[in-house]
Amino acid sequence: MVEELVVYPDKRIEIPSPDVRKFDETLAQIIINLKDTIEHHNAEGLAAMQCAIPAAVVVIKKEDGSYLELINPRILKSEGKVASIETTLYLPGVTETVPRYEKIKLIYQDAKGAQHSMDVGGKLSLLIQRKVDYIYGGSFATKLADTKKKKISKVMSNNGIDGSLEACPIEPMKKDYLSSFMIKLLLFSLIMLVAGFFVSQETKETLYTINTYIYIAMIPFIIGYYFLGLSDSKKFSACTSCQIGNLLGVMAKFSIFTLILFLASKFLLT
Repeated sequence: MVEELVVYPDKRIEIPSPDVRKFDETLAQIIINLKDTIEHHNAEGLAAMQCAIPAAVVVIKKEDGSYLELINPRILKSEGKVASIETTLYLPGVTETVPRYEKIKLIYQDAKGAQHSMDVGGKLSLLIQRKVDYIYGGSFATKLADTKKKKISKVMSNNGIDGSLEACPIEPMKKDYLSSFMIKLLLFSLIMLVAGFFVSQETKETLYTINTYIYIAMIPFIIGYYFLGLSDSKKFSACTSCQIGNLLGVMAKFSIFTLILFLASKFLLT
């Protein structure tokens, strides 16, 4: 069966592929479908994620017409550097020069789970490296400089396909750490506010003083959140959480919660 290809700007291509654990009929069918898709598109090879199949599977069509099936491939060693002129079905009509290794040492499993290793050079080495990129979440464009990524995005936009090659990072950004810290501060303030119902008047005054310092500290923290967000947006302009409207919205929420807690603290603890 011919699978539908994942093409730009579909972000599923950035999802890392988990290792195959079961070498069964499902895996055998995935391999058959990848071969059918390769033939249909006259391609040199495909990684499973190019067909939205989240599995560490690569199928390569060799020059003699036979197929190389790579399950859970890993590049152990590499040597030499070459400039590889590449295209990809993910970015139709785009050709770029990508830095690659001249030779690689590869380990992988076959469709039955048996372990293999091979030393590869030349065109096959470059092709395998391209397909392994997809397993880790990305096309050859992932390796390009930001200026080239923007150039490709502009070319695709001129062809009527809007999108971006930039990705919102999986790991937390600087502003996210600060946001988490501010939430903890406000929760601590809320706990002290509730504790005020069960303590003496003298202790209430102490809690009010502590809360006041928290609310004063929140002012530079909220402002700092905005500027950290702007810094992140320069690196990840495609990330919706980095957009100015979103940053201002989060700042407004923190400001409102801080004001509410301040007024509640002033009313209940003094």
